[in-house]
Amino acid sequence: MNGCGHVYNCPQKDRKKYQLPKTEGGHIEAIMKMGPRLQRWSEEPFVTALTESLFKLDYGQDRAFANSILLRLADAFRTGNNFVRFCVLKVFLLELKKRHCHENGNNYKGILAKERVPNHLEMVKRVKEVYKSGDIVARSLALQVLGCLADLAKDSAEIQRLIVDAIDSPYLLEVNAALFAAGCFCEFSKDFSSIILKKAIQMVNAMKTIPETNLGAIRLFAKMVHSPTLARVAHE
Repeated sequence: MNGCGHVYNCPQKDRKKYQLPKTEGGHIEAIMKMGPRLQRWSEEPFVTALTESLFKLDYGQDRAFANSILLRLADAFRTGNNFVRFCVLKVFLLELKKRHCHENGNNYKGILAKERVPNHLEMVKRVKEVYKSGDIVARSLALQVLGCLADLAKDSAEIQRLIVDAIDSPYLLEVNAALFAAGCFCEFSKDFSSIILKKAIQMVNAMKTIPETNLGAIRLFAKMVHSPTLARVAHE
């Protein structure tokens, strides 16, 4: 739980848990610097005049500029090794943490809001490619990035099914990442909340569910706030 009183749990955000090799060079440094910058842009409805001047942007190019940066991060996630992917995840987690502090689900208007990312389908596609072709670590990282991009991918039945199926993975790393993503999607999608509620109840009641996974499933109940019916069932 973060300092804002909201559940904020990324089950695998520690690099040591992934046993990732360190990558040298300015590429990683450039990625990590984007986190605070995205947070600043997220607090503004548009890029400021100072930013436009700094990057020599014409009027109306601010969204294109922000989208270009986001797509570059998605490309780095798609083409990089797992350490690069881990660094991209950390950048998006900074924005997710801010969202949990100040905004809830459908009220979110930050830099990763669907209305601010015209080419959101391309971003989601790049992350999905990593999940489809990667190893267990890559798939776990991809699931968590999809969670951070929940507002962009909330209407994709394919992504929703991908997350639900990943919860049944035999690999704990992937299961915990899928539960994290599921919690993020529940904040934005009533339909997904309805789908995942039954599975969460089954996991909590299953005797063979290990404590760590059980706790992840229990956290999902706190996200069931889209309707009184869902909230009541989750409470029961």
